[in-house]
Amino acid sequence: AEKHCLYMEAIHLFCQMRQSGHKPSDFTFSGVFKAVVGLRDFPLGILDKASVGNQILDFYYKHDRVLETRNFFNEMPELDFVSYNVVISCYSQAEKYDKSLTLFRGMQCMGFDRRNFPFAMVLSIAANLSSLQMGRQVHCQAILATADSILHVGNSLVDMYAKCEMFEEVELIFKNLSQQSTVSWTALISSFVQTGLHGDGLKLFTKMRGTNLRADQSTFATVLKAWASFPSLLLGKQLHGFIIRSGNLENVFSGSCLVDMYAKCSSIKDAVQVFEEMHDRNAVDEIMWSSVLNACQIHKNQSLAERAAEQLFSMEKLRDAAAYYHSERLAVTFALISTSEGSPIVVMKNLRACRDCHTAIKLISKIVKREITVRDSSRFHLFSKGVCSCGD
Repeated sequence: AEKHCLYMEAIHLFCQMRQSGHKPSDFTFSGVFKAVVGLRDFPLGILDKASVGNQILDFYYKHDRVLETRNFFNEMPELDFVSYNVVISCYSQAEKYDKSLTLFRGMQCMGFDRRNFPFAMVLSIAANLSSLQMGRQVHCQAILATADSILHVGNSLVDMYAKCEMFEEVELIFKNLSQQSTVSWTALISSFVQTGLHGDGLKLFTKMRGTNLRADQSTFATVLKAWASFPSLLLGKQLHGFIIRSGNLENVFSGSCLVDMYAKCSSIKDAVQVFEEMHDRNAVDEIMWSSVLNACQIHKNQSLAERAAEQLFSMEKLRDAAAYYHSERLAVTFALISTSEGSPIVVMKNLRACRDCHTAIKLISKIVKREITVRDSSRFHLFSKGVCSCGD
């Protein structure tokens, strides 16, 4: 009983910490995890308040513990809409869309206020699956719940219809948004850019500049992609100047996008110059080095590619994560610049391929139109045209 009280006190302190806006450290989470495990050994119905249980659910979710999240959800004596939203988000993030949708359907029978349903999350699933039928069904449900007027739901509707290439609906929903945010404009611009209508996307960006809204790193990433498609070095330099004036050049993400854009505009010199300027300001991280590696792939710069690859492996942040988990992604990238176009790529590693790398290599195989074979600790994965032989 004494231990039970201490475990409960630890969890209550954790909840208070979260509510006060303080960000828990890894050490904090380690302590909470021990308390949760300890409490589950007491058959006393301890976590009978949904508000407390939801904090634990969120803890598991933030640490990618999908199985533990669902198991704890099943054991909670009291559930509210937050409980369902956390687990649906957890499954969605793990790309277990069928389980997210099953839980969403179950949630609809629980009598919760429909405006609290995770419409934005389910619309994102429909967008990722390019399922127009599902997206329209959820859209109708959002209208019935008067949730379509909520900004983040409206933004998700724009994104969903864009990925399903329904541009009339995209523009109609955007025009009817009660408030048009930077996210709304970025989703609209992206809807045209991602389907190859780069000129239309750039025209929308010009319109956005006429509003009081400030472009963020996601906006610039989308616009830089469009700019690189022409490709026009003059236009690229104009956008570079705008990014400097807007104060976004200090952002590593924007710098990385500039490196990519200059590389696609056949100006490796400008790409390297942007990189060196960022490097001098100590604003270089693994994202920037990855962009340099990508530029080397385009222009077959072997020596700079080797330098970038060495830096990626030696950086403190990636010493564990990249060397042990993301090494296959780097190996594939290096193979693309050092082998003949169209030839198959084979990568061998002694650890299991992570989900992020698996998804990334599927996309790479589709973009570069090459077969990529990865042998991890459990099996061979043959990637071709954006699909893996494992069926995942």
